[in-house]
Amino acid sequence: MTTAVVAIGVLAVAARLGLGAVLFAHRRWTGWVAGFVLAVVLVKITVLTGLARFVVRLGRASKGATEDG
Repeated sequence: MTTAVVAIGVLAVAARLGLGAVLFAHRRWTGWVAGFVLAVVLVKITVLTGLARFVVRLGRASKGATEDG
């Protein structure tokens, strides 16, 4: 299972880099690509941060529930 997840991650990174290289090669697309990549990174950071906070809160809540009762 871990190998499959790593393989999917490697393929996703390779596809992203390949697509970025193709689009950055054309000057007309450079601004759009840079803006899109920045937007994706910001959304990803926001979602992962929010998800991590939710998981931590959920973990604390479940630990408190099992210790008390």
